[in-house]
Amino acid sequence: MARALESILNPSRHSPLDGGQLPVAVALMAIGIGASAQTPAPDPAAASPAQAAATAAQAPAAGAAEVAIERISLAPDHVRPGDTIEITMQYRVTPPPGTAEVAVTESWSLRDGNREVASCHPASEERAPSDWVTRATLHVPRDAIPGPYAILHRVATASSRDQRSTDFVIEPRIVPPEVSDWLAQGRAALAAKRLLTPEDDAAVTYTRRVLDVDPGNPEALTLIAEVIDTYLGWADAQIGRYSLANARSNLSKAQSLDAHASLDQRERYQALQRQLRARQSQATANQRQTTRTASGKEEGKGFFGAMKRQLKSADCTIQGLIDPGYCK
Repeated sequence: MARALESILNPSRHSPLDGGQLPVAVALMAIGIGASAQTPAPDPAAASPAQAAATAAQAPAAGAAEVAIERISLAPDHVRPGDTIEITMQYRVTPPPGTAEVAVTESWSLRDGNREVASCHPASEERAPSDWVTRATLHVPRDAIPGPYAILHRVATASSRDQRSTDFVIEPRIVPPEVSDWLAQGRAALAAKRLLTPEDDAAVTYTRRVLDVDPGNPEALTLIAEVIDTYLGWADAQIGRYSLANARSNLSKAQSLDAHASLDQRERYQALQRQLRARQSQATANQRQTTRTASGKEEGKGFFGAMKRQLKSADCTIQGLIDPGYCK
């Protein structure tokens, strides 16, 4: 069974080349990259007589709207799984005389050899006579099957159409042999709770080494997610015990890894921050109440102490008349 792999082709809104304005992304297209056996992509320049005749038949009649692809760039054209390809297509629209705009439809298809893997056919849009540009980004999946591929670009009006093919090659992913050792060391560091420190033997240090040479490595991403979960779990328990300074420290450490955090982890972090602020406010209020109570006791001590000293002094004065050694 053919194996379909997912990637995303993001067509951009078409933009006339006036003042170098850039288009903005407006759509997503799910593309399957990979299949069973790979076969060489057809050479668009080597058209058969039948294809040449079909192309000639596409030429617009006199007075009809004409559309023609002028330039297509695809860079880079040799990639590895996990890489990104930038695609730009420029085409010219020439409506019949007296026509302000004409409906133009673009379409794309991803081809694995002679087989169409996936396609995208957006709705047509009105185009003024001008050069128009479309930009797209193709994200190559990490598990994409190596081999040659092609993207067939088409533009069409009711009476004219043009198409061109661009080729690219997915090369095998190269993983340095050290990666497996770093992952093992990272797991050991996590088990020993060496998360961020010491810097030369911490779980995060090893995962970053892996991601530097193998971006998107799923084991490394899982490992760093576990580090984030550990910090969040510690902070949660510490908030419950009113160990607020430690909770604040662990939340700060989790936040330092935010670039690798999932949406659920970010939401949990925000919830813990709210709990921490609430506990801090409660602790501050309790401290103020304790301070007021202690201050009242001290004031009481001062008042009654003075009264006691005064009474003792008076007692000494009276009793001293009877017994001179009473107050000694």
